[in-house]
Amino acid sequence: MSISPALALHSFSSLEKKSGSSTTTSNNSSSSKASSSKQPSIRSNVSTNTGDSNSINDSLSPAGTSSTFADVPSRTSVVINYQNVNTDQLAILDDLGYVDDDDKGLLDYEAQHRKRHHIIEQIHQSEKAYCEALDLIMTQFYKPLMAGAKNNSFDLLGTRKPPCTEREAQCLFGNMKQIQVLQHQFLTSLEDRLRIWGPTQILTDIFQTWHQSIQVYVSYFENYRLAIATHEQLQKYQPFKKFIENAQNELTGVHQGKTLLSLLQVPAGCPSRYTQLVSKLYEATPPLHPDYTNLRSCRRQFISTTEKLKPTLQSMDNMDQVVLVHQALTGAPFTIKAHRRFILHQPPTRLEPRTIILFSDMIVLARPSTNTLTRKQSNKSTLQYKNHIDLDHIARIVVLPGDGEPAGAIQITVFDHDTDIAPTIHVLRTPQPHDWVKVITKAMEKRAHLRQQNNRKEQHPLPVTSFMTPIQLWR
Repeated sequence: MSISPALALHSFSSLEKKSGSSTTTSNNSSSSKASSSKQPSIRSNVSTNTGDSNSINDSLSPAGTSSTFADVPSRTSVVINYQNVNTDQLAILDDLGYVDDDDKGLLDYEAQHRKRHHIIEQIHQSEKAYCEALDLIMTQFYKPLMAGAKNNSFDLLGTRKPPCTEREAQCLFGNMKQIQVLQHQFLTSLEDRLRIWGPTQILTDIFQTWHQSIQVYVSYFENYRLAIATHEQLQKYQPFKKFIENAQNELTGVHQGKTLLSLLQVPAGCPSRYTQLVSKLYEATPPLHPDYTNLRSCRRQFISTTEKLKPTLQSMDNMDQVVLVHQALTGAPFTIKAHRRFILHQPPTRLEPRTIILFSDMIVLARPSTNTLTRKQSNKSTLQYKNHIDLDHIARIVVLPGDGEPAGAIQITVFDHDTDIAPTIHVLRTPQPHDWVKVITKAMEKRAHLRQQNNRKEQHPLPVTSFMTPIQLWR
């Protein structure tokens, strides 16, 4: 079907005249109705004579064109009544906020990827802080002490005496240098992997390489009690005490206010920290990730290792409690021993203001100090030493019957076999007398068992070795 140029020009002219003159709209409309009654429109012809090409060609005449295009409304005359619009016509608006299953899966994957990346950043930042703490121990304490021990002309505040010997420094820090080297290797491998980081990057091999060197930490943990006892004995030596105080005062930043003992405790938290981080990383890794299977195996290894180290770490925590108790005691005639363990603690009762502290080798009786504390001790509670009872000298311990008070009491009979002094009796009031008797009796039995083992070793002495005991370090 073709339309002649004359017809198209005529139709366009009639349409332009209609839309350009708003005043003749009604006249043109009436004339259109009049002409439409005489001439059939294109729309009617198309709908009724779809198969008749002659009728269509007849309708495309110049006379009928003006009436046909007059039925087409102009753009300025189109008015939409939204009140009468069917709601089904606007149903597409309900789909604007719709998320299908594929989109929801992508959003979940993106959230999991962000969580995994956050955990990896947490691993990196915690490792940097850990290495900084190790470097601080080595540069601020270990290296100066070792240099002073090797140099006989060491000068500290006008004195020529070294703070400690090389052997004492080695016992104090153990294999801290090996730990520092191991952690810097771990940090370097981690940073190298982060430089080429991608969604499918793996980290398991770095943790497994570290896990193969776990024996370095085991050696440090086994030496910890010897380090604490060495530190306690060296604190009585004035050059060492002055050196440690000056070094601690020079600490700045996040390490300001920390002590050497608190820094020596830092490596104890490394295995458990890695176990938690590997577990979090495993939970944030999708099952289709290349590192998922290896992370699951690595997580099991770290959990198993942490469980094996749990008794050793608990012993270290107990040693820290012993240190805290000794720091709170003032005037005590005894010092920290490497074998001593904290067992039980009883705060002061209403009638007898005495604090009872049970160690693995003795019972300490102390009174909460009411003296004015110095500025350094203002944030610490102190205990005034009153007496102590060696567990090896206890001959009898019983629970006394109650006297109407809510708290009972225990009676301890002490007899020293090494002297001819008459037995002494101690009456201690406590809210749980039966529990105290049970725990003290158990500690006494353990002490007796250790004495029997020591006696057997004395009867059958072993060959002399170079093993160093704490007594060799004491001045």
